[in-house]
Amino acid sequence: MKKYIFYFLPFLLFLAFLLDAQLSTLLTNLAPKAVSITSHLLLIVGIFASLYVTVTPMMVLYVILGFVYDIYYFNIIGLSTALLPLTVYLVYYVYQSLAFKRVTNYILLLVMVFTFEFGTFY
Repeated sequence: MKKYIFYFLPFLLFLAFLLDAQLSTLLTNLAPKAVSITSHLLLIVGIFASLYVTVTPMMVLYVILGFVYDIYYFNIIGLSTALLPLTVYLVYYVYQSLAFKRVTNYILLLVMVFTFEFGTFY
């Protein structure tokens, strides 16, 4: 199964990238005017995909997707190009020392989304 995920993952990440933008726009339009909601679906899929793919292909994929993310959302090249691979690498580092439990995965997901959101705040 891991062999096929490596070939399927770029398409899944690109689909998550496209759905992330649409879902964020939908949730922001449904929320009150003072609230802006983002889904970070691309980061969530990457965190859970890091369990199945080795670190090198994930870093390459996330540098490319971070570059596209920067162009699409921020118009500043460098924020997501550095932060997306960094958060995926931190997930690898944490998963080496922690047990794979559902509660641990959710807490790690919240911490990584907060880290990415805090790092891209300008």
